[in-house]
Amino acid sequence: MSRHQTAKGREFNMQAFAGARGNTTAVGNTFRNAQGDLLGPGGKVIATAQQITNKVYDTGGAQTKTVKINPMEQEISRKEVVGADGATRWEVTYADGSVEIVGEPMAAPATAAPASVDIDGKQTGKFEL
Repeated sequence: MSRHQTAKGREFNMQAFAGARGNTTAVGNTFRNAQGDLLGPGGKVIATAQQITNKVYDTGGAQTKTVKINPMEQEISRKEVVGADGATRWEVTYADGSVEIVGEPMAAPATAAPASVDIDGKQTGKFEL
């Protein structure tokens, strides 16, 4: 155990301090407690710090799969959108309300040259290139 001192020079047992406050929710937007456990709605422990560490360092070979630990990163919907440049991309909406445009632009669909139309809205039969 290492020795810690306060600014006034008093000895301080950091290990006992952290152990006594292990279930206290951390300040910030990380949704974790003082032990490093991932918290869900209502402060319920979703994954312990040990489980998260095991997932990160697990070298299961070919049998690994990607798991999103944070429930707010779950994909809610995915739809195809056409941008101002005419390219098609995916718009992905997540559980926390954020939206992300993903994917390389796909080729824009080929369009035929517009036909000439007279004032009544009827085609004149003349085509402009």
